[in-house]
Amino acid sequence: MRRGRRRGRRRGRRRGRRRGRRRGRISRPALPERRSASAFGAPMSERQCGKCTACCTWIRIDAAHPLWPFGDKPAGVPCEHVDDAGCSLWPSRPALCESFSCTWQEGPPLKATDRPDRSGLIVHVHQTRSRHLLAYVDETRPGALASADGRRIVDKIRQRVPTRVRTHLEVLNAD
Repeated sequence: MRRGRRRGRRRGRRRGRRRGRRRGRISRPALPERRSASAFGAPMSERQCGKCTACCTWIRIDAAHPLWPFGDKPAGVPCEHVDDAGCSLWPSRPALCESFSCTWQEGPPLKATDRPDRSGLIVHVHQTRSRHLLAYVDETRPGALASADGRRIVDKIRQRVPTRVRTHLEVLNAD
């Protein structure tokens, strides 16, 4: 007789746990608006690219990308639309370029002196398919990661979001 009671109790507890759980739904915080806040939740700064064309040179783009109307652009090679003043297509740039999010432009946690062309590091944050943020720190100048400023930048980003650091050669040879 005791056996039957124990089974019943166990089954009841299991069922209760199952009922309270929501299957297949995991609540995640919504990301801030693109134009009003940075990926780190800080208000967007008014920083301008100026003569910095690091993203136009170091980001690799496949010709097959749906938002890129031009041919392949390998890493380390300036985009065909970059001139001495910056991007010649800036007002009507492709959607892929417009959607690129340079963490330096967004303000904190990077200082004004950490501009990619000066620091040798491009920091950009992406949302993964599972809606998590992932930061990439790409070295554009050999030795920039080993410098005191480079280590400070990487440490600041790592404190806030999971980070993937890629050296100069990894950026050039990325698949």
